[in-house]
Amino acid sequence: MVRRIGKLQRCAVQGCRAAVSGVVEIELPATWTADEAALALTATVPVGACRWHVAELSRRQRAMHTARRDLISALEVIELAIATESALRADLATTQDRALQAQADLAEAEWTAALPRVVAR
Repeated sequence: MVRRIGKLQRCAVQGCRAAVSGVVEIELPATWTADEAALALTATVPVGACRWHVAELSRRQRAMHTARRDLISALEVIELAIATESALRADLATTQDRALQAQADLAEAEWTAALPRVVAR
């Protein structure tokens, strides 16, 4: 991706006409899924750039890798939160059912206790 102007190689960044001082290997992810195996699927593109843009492109490359790893971590946290919430909702439903049954049992016991006692003679 190095442009030539005459016989000199120029920076590949649009609008920059400085001479190339280095090459940055940019790794582009093939997918942004949370699959760890997908982390290995990348396409590497060499880009010639001037001194200033080599540093900038390298910094952005590191930032993209960090963002990708952060995305994968965030997705794992979200999946765990969803599973936890589902389990808590199931526990809550069970507890509410048990509380309703306990109230019904208590009402029945109070009603039975309120009945007049008949003593057989």
